[in-house]
Amino acid sequence: MSEPAPVPTSLRLSVWLLAVQAAALGLVALYLLYDALVGAAQTVQSAVAVISYVALAAAALGGLAYALHRRRGWARGPAIVLEMFGILLGYTFVRYGSLVVGVPALLSALGGTVALLAPSTRLALPGRNNS
Repeated sequence: MSEPAPVPTSLRLSVWLLAVQAAALGLVALYLLYDALVGAAQTVQSAVAVISYVALAAAALGGLAYALHRRRGWARGPAIVLEMFGILLGYTFVRYGSLVVGVPALLSALGGTVALLAPSTRLALPGRNNS
């Protein structure tokens, strides 16, 4: 019986960054829920929409982190797309003055994208992408 190939550092970094991003967005969703419950939301509909969107993004990132941890090749593409959205979001925060949020978001999304695009990550995952 052959041993499974070792997990490359780039794949471990990708999984770790996706998990951290999912946890951060989960905390943001909880904060937004608290904020809506104490009456800061303008309308119930807008509060539900924003909280749902953030919670869905957190769940997607967490699910992709788990799938990549289990070496599911299909998860790499969607993870790259979400990381690229994270780059855009982080840049927007930095551009409009929210450095405390923007810089960590931008750096983690850039790091995640680079790690996911690394050849060692691609080769560690099964599927058509290994040719």
